[in-house]
Amino acid sequence: MDSEPAAEAVREATMPSPLPSAGSPGQAPRLGSGQASAWPRSAPGERLAQAGVAVALWAVLLVSAALAPSPDGLGTHEQLGMRPCAFHQLTGRPCPGCGLTTAFALMAHGRVGDAVVVQPFGALLFALAAALAMGASALALAGRSWMPMLYSEKLPLFLYGLILVWLASWGYKLVYGEITGHYGP
Repeated sequence: MDSEPAAEAVREATMPSPLPSAGSPGQAPRLGSGQASAWPRSAPGERLAQAGVAVALWAVLLVSAALAPSPDGLGTHEQLGMRPCAFHQLTGRPCPGCGLTTAFALMAHGRVGDAVVVQPFGALLFALAAALAMGASALALAGRSWMPMLYSEKLPLFLYGLILVWLASWGYKLVYGEITGHYGP
């Protein structure tokens, strides 16, 4: 019987959780636990991943700024060498992703209202991408871990909420096109 607690202690010591526990000396508790302390440090590999994510997000934002938003409200992605939307060509209606690149380009050019009209989810996604680019950059530079956020119990709810907003945005775009006869701002 005494060997079982010892085996458990060895297992915990050799296979640590990716998140620091509230009782670990010198380490921060989970986010949202109500206990104030320093943010946990990141491992070198994690810091490299954060820098990679930050560079990729900044690249997306910069490419968005270089694009000329389509006045039609969709089709801006064709400037990147991509094909026109097959769903739109077959049905005459936009797919759930139609207008995302146009909304990104509009947001990058400071035309927030037009971006929301063209694709509300695209405008929201651009704002999230900008916030994540800044956050990943700050975490990488400061050497702080993003694991408390990635392992947050609220992350799945946030992602499900994004999916619902995306589908609602598509519904809005379909109705907007029916009412106005176009999908542009």
